[in-house]
Amino acid sequence: VSPEKLSRRTYEKKDGALIIVTFDIPERERRKRNWLRAELVALEFRMLQQSVWLGKIQIPEDFISDLRKYEMIPYVHIFSVSKSGSIITKV
Repeated sequence: VSPEKLSRRTYEKKDGALIIVTFDIPERERRKRNWLRAELVALEFRMLQQSVWLGKIQIPEDFISDLRKYEMIPYVHIFSVSKSGSIITKV
């Protein structure tokens, strides 16, 4: 899918475990990186660093499908945090 055809979607948001999304998308694919950041904001994630985001929702299947469609899966890593310690106290 060409970067020009990246479309904004409205994903269903459901509360879930603490999720960390990290990514390292090459500069030549800047539009994909910008799309991903915009979608994470829409999903109510908050930025810890430009490529590290934190949220407390279930990742929608449609979102994963879009990552696959836009060929971003190799660049994006999603972690679920089952136990939080003293470092992460609030989202």
